[in-house]
Amino acid sequence: MVDFTNTYHQSKDEKKSFFLYSVHFLLQCVNEVEAFKLRIEGEQVVKYDFIHLSPTIIGREDGTFGFGFFEYDADLEVFIQNAEKEIERIVPQLLEKRLLQKLGEVFD
Repeated sequence: MVDFTNTYHQSKDEKKSFFLYSVHFLLQCVNEVEAFKLRIEGEQVVKYDFIHLSPTIIGREDGTFGFGFFEYDADLEVFIQNAEKEIERIVPQLLEKRLLQKLGEVFD
């Protein structure tokens, strides 16, 4: 069992997305276990260097969803930055909302 209690509190303390923070924590745990990196391809056992994640991303204006690819990076900041770009690629209106929010902050 993986306990996310500390992860939740850390994400809130650092004002980061709990979703992305927890995905990074989970991928960190998964990548520490060699057995999770093993795959059978044909007749061979292949060991991958890293395990990444391909989440379903919801939130499009038309009610549909898309599939993203979050490449694991040990550096949390790099991981979150790349994951946010991927989410914005799948749900472009999120980028527009963020830009409008930032503009609102400038003029407040």
